[in-house]
Amino acid sequence: MIFPKEDKMQGQALKRREVIRRGLAMLVFSPWLGGSPWLEKPRLSEGLSFSGAKPLYLNQNESPYGLPPRACQAAIEALSQAHLYPHEHYVELKEKIAARERVKTEQVILGAGSTEIMTMAINSFGKKGEVVMAAPTYFDFEYYASLAGCRMKKARLDKNYRHDLERLSAAVTSRTSLIYICNPHNPTGTVVGGQELKLFCQKVLAKYSPLILIDEAYYDYVDDFSYESMISLIREGYHVLVIRTFSKIYGLAGMRVGYGLASSETIKTLEKVSTNFASIAYPSLKAALVALEESNFLQQVKEANARGRKFVTKSLAEQGYFVLPSQTNFVLFEIEGEAKQWAQHLEKLGVYIRDFQFNNQNWLRVTLGRQEEIEIFLNRLKQVKSSYLKLNRLI
Repeated sequence: MIFPKEDKMQGQALKRREVIRRGLAMLVFSPWLGGSPWLEKPRLSEGLSFSGAKPLYLNQNESPYGLPPRACQAAIEALSQAHLYPHEHYVELKEKIAARERVKTEQVILGAGSTEIMTMAINSFGKKGEVVMAAPTYFDFEYYASLAGCRMKKARLDKNYRHDLERLSAAVTSRTSLIYICNPHNPTGTVVGGQELKLFCQKVLAKYSPLILIDEAYYDYVDDFSYESMISLIREGYHVLVIRTFSKIYGLAGMRVGYGLASSETIKTLEKVSTNFASIAYPSLKAALVALEESNFLQQVKEANARGRKFVTKSLAEQGYFVLPSQTNFVLFEIEGEAKQWAQHLEKLGVYIRDFQFNNQNWLRVTLGRQEEIEIFLNRLKQVKSSYLKLNRLI
């Protein structure tokens, strides 16, 4: 069994059932609760709803474990206060994050997901000069930078499909106003070691003055000992913005809560293009406040994800695929043929994943879903590969 054992979760399972009985409103906030792997073991012999009528979405890197039960309950209870503006809890969440990360409250900014803060940085800093990023990188960043009319310079990944810090450094000039680094990297799932990245930031900022935006959306999944958050640079006064999200390991993707950490001066600049607390709903803030306290729940999710990641990596390698070593809740692997065609064939079989093309290679990225979901994906993938091989033999 690659996911958490049932006996470890009996207490939370009972709480979750109790919350479920409170009404259908819960389903609005936690669509996964009805089939959490922590409530029951998968039984493939009994048949699965995903196999036909219900598509399998393994393309958005959402958590299959839902949000912590107490966070879900807090969101539901907040509905009775939905007629009130959430300013008080907006400030409370900033204070709690600041205390945890050992920065001042004025060094924290909240947004409707980390993407909102990312766009603030693009509009506040990126438009002033050139934007430097990896190729490939997180699609949303490149999309919003393009939408804002930013001039972009891209640096290829290194031979290990990580950020190539030498190439990135060579791309930086006096015209550079924003540097974007997602670490762990999306879509490869690889990481750059903390000391390497810290030295890169220090060297660049000793010579130039861009804002270095570090996207740590998948920070909580990492178990590589060389990895390190760049929040320490913010404490030391460097011109760095770190963004994180509640959408991944916290399971609040649909609630849209993210945060950024930087100097108070940088936060003030970002706030000029933000909508302040108005972009985050009251139930979302309440859920996030409680989720921050659920360390046991989060640790169990992290451990389950690591087991699932190991299983998927091994299974794909056994099927003959080149698989990148991921530190996230997704896995990227290389295929023969056009990735888009493979993804389209998988969609016809009810499985949605992401396709990529870079370095003259074709790749597919799969989110680490529940065990039974992953087994269905692997079976469907075998079907697509078999069809591809037959077609090529005919040609």
